[in-house]
Amino acid sequence: MSIELANYEVPVENLRWNCPIDIFENQDEKNSLDFPIIGHEKAIKALRLGIDLKQYGYNIMITGMPGSGRHTAVKFLLNEKSGNGPTPPDWCYVYNFKNPNQPKALAFPAGNAKKFKKDIDKLVNQLTEKISALFQGNFFQEQRQKVLASYEKMKQEKLATLENKINHLGLGLRVISTGAYTQFLLLNTEQEKMVSMSEVENGNANLPIVSRETFMDNQALLAAELHDTIQNLREAENTLQNQLSQFETELAEPLITPLINALKEKYPDEKICKHLDEINDAIYEQIDLFKSKNSENNPPSSTENDRYWRFRVNVLLDNGNQQGPPVIFEETPGIINVFGTIERTPIPGGSSAATFLNIRTGSILAANGGYLVVDLANVNIITSFWLRLKQILKYNSLSIEPNYYSMETPVLTLRPEPIPLDLKVILIGEEFHYYSLLSKEDFTSLFKIRANFDFQAIKTPDLIQQYAQFIRYLGREKKLLPFAPSGLAALVEEGVRIVENRTKLTTLMSRVADIACEANYWAETEKSPQVKDIHVEMAIKESIARLNVIEEYMRERVLIGSTIMDLSGMKVGQINSLTIRMGDDYEFGKPARLTVRATMGRSGIINIERDSDFSGRTHNKGLGILKGYFRGTYGYDKELNFSASLCFEQSYAKIDGDSASAAEVIVLLSGIAEIPLRQEIGITGSIDQFGQIQPVGGVNEKIEGFFYLCKEIGLTGTQGVLIPKRNLVDLQLHRDIIRAVQNGYFHIYVMENINEGIEVMTGIPAGDKLPDHTFTKGTVHYMVDEKLHEFNQKDKDED
Repeated sequence: MSIELANYEVPVENLRWNCPIDIFENQDEKNSLDFPIIGHEKAIKALRLGIDLKQYGYNIMITGMPGSGRHTAVKFLLNEKSGNGPTPPDWCYVYNFKNPNQPKALAFPAGNAKKFKKDIDKLVNQLTEKISALFQGNFFQEQRQKVLASYEKMKQEKLATLENKINHLGLGLRVISTGAYTQFLLLNTEQEKMVSMSEVENGNANLPIVSRETFMDNQALLAAELHDTIQNLREAENTLQNQLSQFETELAEPLITPLINALKEKYPDEKICKHLDEINDAIYEQIDLFKSKNSENNPPSSTENDRYWRFRVNVLLDNGNQQGPPVIFEETPGIINVFGTIERTPIPGGSSAATFLNIRTGSILAANGGYLVVDLANVNIITSFWLRLKQILKYNSLSIEPNYYSMETPVLTLRPEPIPLDLKVILIGEEFHYYSLLSKEDFTSLFKIRANFDFQAIKTPDLIQQYAQFIRYLGREKKLLPFAPSGLAALVEEGVRIVENRTKLTTLMSRVADIACEANYWAETEKSPQVKDIHVEMAIKESIARLNVIEEYMRERVLIGSTIMDLSGMKVGQINSLTIRMGDDYEFGKPARLTVRATMGRSGIINIERDSDFSGRTHNKGLGILKGYFRGTYGYDKELNFSASLCFEQSYAKIDGDSASAAEVIVLLSGIAEIPLRQEIGITGSIDQFGQIQPVGGVNEKIEGFFYLCKEIGLTGTQGVLIPKRNLVDLQLHRDIIRAVQNGYFHIYVMENINEGIEVMTGIPAGDKLPDHTFTKGTVHYMVDEKLHEFNQKDKDED
C-alpha cells in the first residue's frame, strides 16, 4: 500500500497569516498614539500604581525583554510627574569643628547651597582683607609693642636679680629662649665654659675650690631661685598671650560679628546658624590664619594649599535648575556613580587622607525627592549593588562611604552625617534579574510592585489598530513618510512572525520601529510618496542580509561538497534533521545530516554527541524519552538486544534541545530494519514516550533554512519539510516560500504522531499494533519488530 503525501500536506493558506489591508483604509493620518506603548496594559497599570503610591516599600521592579518598551513607558509616565510637586532641597557637607571625623550635612532650599558656599568664601576673603589690614596697622602694632615692652621689662628685672645671686658663686648665667620655652645655663666665667647643675653636683664642673664649696652650700637656695624665676616668667608669658589674645579679639570683634550675623539672617535655619556660630568661634581660635592676605581671592583647588579649608563648603547637590521632583536615569550604575564615595588625597609617607571636601555624591542623592531609574543590565555585581541599595531604602538614609576598603595604605576614614532620603527607585531588568533579587533579604518588602512587560499580546483588531497608530506616532517623531495600508499590513504581519504565533503580535516595538525606519529609507530611495509592503519586505531582507554571513557560509559548504548532505533519493540510516543555529543577533535554520548504524548487541542507543561531550542536557533528555518509546513499542515480549549509534555528522558544536527526537526515532527504525528514507524531506519535531509529536521552536527558520538550501541546489518539486502539526499556528513564512509552495516546487507536511512521520519519510505504512503486541505485516513496525526478534534470538544462541 502506497502512502499519499498529499494527505499530510499543509494548504498554502495555512502557511502565512495575511493582514487585511482594508482595516487601515479611510483612516485619519493624525490618528496616532500619545503614549507609544501598546499591548502592556497590566504592566502600565502596575507602573502607575507604583509611581503614585507614596507608602514605604512601594519601589518598582520592571521585567521584560529589551525592546519591549520598558524604558519608554517609564519615561512617559514619569514625565507626567515632572513639575508636579515641591522641588527637593540642596545638600552640602561642612567641617565639624567639634568632631572633625564626622562632617555635618546641611540642607538648603533649592539653589541656595551654592549661594551659601559663595557667601562663606566671600566671608573668608573679607575677613582676611580686613583682619590683615587691622593687624598690620599702626594702632595694633603700637598697642602690641606696649604690652610686649611691659613684659620684657618685668622679665629683665627678674633675670637681673637671679644673675646677681649667681655671680656671688663665681658663675655666670646664660638664658636661651626658644619660642615659649626658656632655658637657663650656668657659665664658668673663668674658662668661658657652660656648666650644668648636674656637673656641679658631681664635681665635674672644674670650678675653683672656693666657688664649688660656696656653690654646694647654696645649692638649695639656687635651685629655689631658679624654679621661682622660671615659674614667674612662664606665668608672665601666659598672661601676655592672654592679654594679646583678648586684645586681638576685642579689636577684631567689630569686624567679625556683623558679617556672621548677616549670614545668620540670610540663612535662618537653626542647624545652619549653629554651624555659623562654630565658624565664628573657630575664627577667633585661628585668628592667625587671617593676619596675612592670600595671593589670590579664589579658594585653592585642594586642601594642601588652602589654609582656610575647614571653613569651606562642599556642595553635593544643587537643585537650582530643578523644577519639581527629579527623575534620574542612571546609565552607568556603578557603586560610586549611584551611592557616592569619599575620595582620598595622598599625603607624605605613602598613606592617604580624606576630608569632608573629598565627599562625592551619586545619582541616588540627585534623585532624592523624586525617582531613580536603574537598568540592571548595566550593573556589574548585583549582590554588591543590592546590599548598598537595601540599606538605603530600608532606613531612608544615605551614608556615603569610601570605596577603597581593600587599599593597603592607611586611610583616614570619615563618617559623614547621614542624609535623609525620600525617593522612589525603579529597577529595570529581565526575568533572571528579578529571580536573582527575589532570593535576597528584604527585596519583597522594599519592591512591592512588579511590572512585567511581556514580549507578546493577543492579536485583536484593536491591537492591530494600535500598531497603525504607533507607526503614525513614529512617523511624526522620526519624520517618516506616510505608510500605505499595504505597508502597515506588512509590519503587522512581521509582528506575527517575530512572536512565532499567528494568534499573537509582538510587543517588542523597538524591532517593529527599526523595520519601519529602514522601510522608509527604501521608499525614499525609490522616491515613493508612501511606504508600501514592498519596502517593508526589502527592509526585512536587507536586515537579514547584514547578519547571515555564517548561514551563507554553511550553505556554501554544502553546495561545494565540503559538508556532505543528500537532498534527493532514499538512503538507509540517514535523515536530514532541521536544527536551529542561535547567534547573538540572528538565528537561522540549519539542516543537519543525522545517521545511525544498528547491529545486534546490548549497548542500546549510543549517543555519540554525549560520548564526545557535545550533547546538552535537553538533548540527553530527548534521547531518554526516545528509549522509553522503544521499550513501550517493542519491548513487551522480548529484550531489546541491539546497539545503535546516533551521530550528527560534521557537527562540532554543542547540540541541545529535543526537536530532533522524532528524526532520531525514524532514522533508528531505518537503521534497524534497513528501510530507506527520503532525503529530499527535512524533518523536525519532538516526541513523547507514547509517540505523540510535540511542537518545537524556530519552526519558520528551520523551514526556510532547508528551503533556501534546496533553492540553491535547484528545486525539484519533491523537496519539502515535515513538521509537527501543533506548529501550524506558528507558521508565518516568507512570501518567496509561499510562492514556491503555490507553484508546487516545495511542500510543507505535518505529523501529529510518529506513525505519520514514519509514513511520510519511508512511503510505507507505519503499521498498527495488534492485541498480541505484534504488528500488521508489511509495515515499518512489523519489519523493525521482526529484526529485533532476530537480534534477540541470535544473542540467545551465542549465549
